[in-house]
Amino acid sequence: VGLTSVLAYLVLGGLGFGVFSGGSSGWQHFIGSNGGFLLAFPVGAFIAGSLAQIASTFALFTKAKLISSSFILFISQTVILALGLIWQSMLVGETISLGIIMDIFLPGLLIKTAIGTLALALLQEPLLELNHENFLHIVLVAFASILARCSNNSNTNSTKSQTILDMKRVTDH
Repeated sequence: VGLTSVLAYLVLGGLGFGVFSGGSSGWQHFIGSNGGFLLAFPVGAFIAGSLAQIASTFALFTKAKLISSSFILFISQTVILALGLIWQSMLVGETISLGIIMDIFLPGLLIKTAIGTLALALLQEPLLELNHENFLHIVLVAFASILARCSNNSNTNSTKSQTILDMKRVTDH
């Protein structure tokens, strides 16, 4: 369900519904500098759903759902960020140092993980009362997708990428 939702979001955005950052839409977003982030959303959703499914089979993870959920959110967002940055570096033709990436993107990644974890903590009991065994997993994938979408702000990522490239040029000289 989570992966299907992400794919529907991408198709709707491509078809012209203004669901992308700033109300934008169109297939051109998939080949631009942020295309890697968009194309990584289904990968992140798949990873989040798969990890949530795996975690639900282990007693340790089911007892510490909040902690395991926050790790799953962090991992799926990190994958989306990494794939998006790889895409951007391939388009630009320059590599970016891990230190610069950590300085620029890690704080936002941690904040989004904290917000997602807080939302899960607040919604966990009402969701469990619905008695749907996979509902919490679906919500986890949805949160990962929403948080990933927050990281796909065209202006922010383009600006961050340009800042990274500028910093790299300065450190190279």
